[in-house]
Amino acid sequence: AISGVQFTNGVAYVTLNGGTNNSKTIEGLPNGAIYAVDEVYQDGTTWKVIPGTGYEGYTVSYDSNQFGTISETAISETIVTNTYTRKGIAKPEVVKKVTGETGQMTDAQKQESFTFALTPDPENKDSEELPTIRTATTNGDATVADGIKAVFGAITYHEEGIYYYTIQETSGTTPGMAYDINVRHVKVVVALDPNDPMKFATTVTYGSSKDSCTQTKLIVTNTYTKPTKPTFEKKIKDRNDSEGTESDWQDSADYDIGDDIPYKLTATLAN
Repeated sequence: AISGVQFTNGVAYVTLNGGTNNSKTIEGLPNGAIYAVDEVYQDGTTWKVIPGTGYEGYTVSYDSNQFGTISETAISETIVTNTYTRKGIAKPEVVKKVTGETGQMTDAQKQESFTFALTPDPENKDSEELPTIRTATTNGDATVADGIKAVFGAITYHEEGIYYYTIQETSGTTPGMAYDINVRHVKVVVALDPNDPMKFATTVTYGSSKDSCTQTKLIVTNTYTKPTKPTFEKKIKDRNDSEGTESDWQDSADYDIGDDIPYKLTATLAN
């Protein structure tokens, strides 16, 4: 009879406590039985195998006996090793506000999306993992009193230290809008979490320079003034005849003499 575990549908679960050199012996398995050993984690009511990328900071490795066949003449032993990597997470963010003659703005102008770019300092340690997309864009009305947030993707840290970044708004094209494209600086301090030594704690502050990052919130304000004279904007689409595709409205395109050129003119009237 098999001793030490309870099998259900050919699967048995064994729980080992944290620490080193914990083991479980299972006896009575039939000669010639094929086995596999996997470490699992609980997701709700389901047990799932820990993937190669790890789980909650842990990665799992197995020796050559992870898979095998039971032999009555030898002991089958599988060594499973957990490696923990301490990490911390930071998500820089921007509060965008629009002030000035906001009552003169159209609903579409109030819903303008403002985009910011995040650039790491070249002197940062290589132990940071930056988000694939390093831009953040607002979605909503930035004329409200509290403004609206644009949040960057998570930055992951594996070492203590101080990391710096710059944030800059991309200038838009709304007539009458004065865009604040000044460069701001971000300081991220990564240190051991005093409440959990298995983690890093991160502190994010902002400033106009690396040496003045003391603010806990970054507010970037644009100012709108209704134009006093009409303004015009011309946009054009680019066509790829070989692929049969057409771009969105943009500032320039490449055409041959005699081609039909799609374009539009947008006028903004004054008071």
